[in-house]
Amino acid sequence: MNASLIAVGIAGLVLGLGTVVLTIHGSLYKTRWGINFGWSGECPACHNHRPMFRIPRNFRQFLWGGGICQRCGLEVDKWNHPISNGHITKWPGAAGLDFETWE
Repeated sequence: MNASLIAVGIAGLVLGLGTVVLTIHGSLYKTRWGINFGWSGECPACHNHRPMFRIPRNFRQFLWGGGICQRCGLEVDKWNHPISNGHITKWPGAAGLDFETWE
């Protein structure tokens, strides 16, 4: 067997395993690399039901998921957390529309 073929195979295996680990970690800890298998069907601000299928409005939504509420215009990520100025924010729940930056 050729040594370069073995090196390419090992590199592919390392990249593949790294991708799987990154995806599992992202799904468990809800990072942008994770996969959201659930469907969050309502806006966290106005509780308006969102459509199950979405059309991405910008490049970030195309790559990482998320959407914009049709009623109040709140942009959320794929985990239904509000996004403000490109930063993911914590949602205080029933405390109102007060955003707290999460860095």
